[in-house]
Amino acid sequence: MLPSDVSVCQHRCGVRSFGLTLGLRPGAADAYRAYHAAPWPEVVAHMGRIGIRRMAIFLTGEDRLLMYLETDDGFEAPNDFARLSEDARTREWGDLMAALQRPAPEADGEAGWLRIEKVFDFDREQGKPLTAR
Repeated sequence: MLPSDVSVCQHRCGVRSFGLTLGLRPGAADAYRAYHAAPWPEVVAHMGRIGIRRMAIFLTGEDRLLMYLETDDGFEAPNDFARLSEDARTREWGDLMAALQRPAPEADGEAGWLRIEKVFDFDREQGKPLTAR
């Protein structure tokens, strides 16, 4: 489950971007990798429909994830993340992933994913650092 208070850290060129972190349960890294090596097409399509343009998930060690997202300009995190559960197949995927995940230690409540503050952004095309927020 993604937090309802995700604040967007970047806004430019019609794209918003932000990062989140989450833990994995002990021994879950291989299963998590395997699921994401072949994501369900219905889930990927639904993410696109709600405004997610790009998603990258990184694993550090065997128990900590970092998610980087780029979304459409009009993406409203609390509302649009909630729309993920409108699709049955995406809900099923979310349940499978939830069984492998554990909340970030710093996260409040049940959300699990914790927003990471963006403090620097560089775009080679712009030739200079961009505003972080």
